Amino acid sequence: YLTVNELPYIASMNLNVKNTYSYISHFISMLLLTCLLMVMGCNNNANPAEARNDGSNYAKSRGLERNPTSIKYSKHARCRMECRHITAAEVALILKTGTVNYRKSDLQAAPCKKRYAVEGQSNDGQHIRIIVAQCNGEATIITVIDTKEEWQCSCS
Repeated sequence: YLTVNELPYIASMNLNVKNTYSYISHFISMLLLTCLLMVMGCNNNANPAEARNDGSNYAKSRGLERNPTSIKYSKHARCRMECRHITAAEVALILKTGTVNYRKSDLQAAPCKKRYAVEGQSNDGQHIRIIVAQCNGEATIITVIDTKEEWQCSCS
């Protein structure tokens, strides 16, 4: 049994336990928040060179050769470029400095069958996406798309 003199000691023990649990819960919360921020930070910019978007010192984006030995254009791509007033120089610039849209790309195919969707802005402000296939250092532009404006082209 407790005496009257022991009550203040027991009350202070109870407060210390409550404070300890409070500190532990705050510590765990802060630890979880720190982990969450670290994971978000790592996933936010998994490829810093890609985020630079300047093409310097960065030749490849998950296999995409930014400076191919040659660039060829499919008949369809040439037609789309003519219809949309997009030059070969603008396509080459987007290939070199554009951002790869991995959601629009097909990278599960065999090496020479992969399709990269590379997006960027032309000199005159057009938002362009090019679909490019590469094999043995050579790039083939499959199609050229203006993502902001619908053009009436009769390309097949």
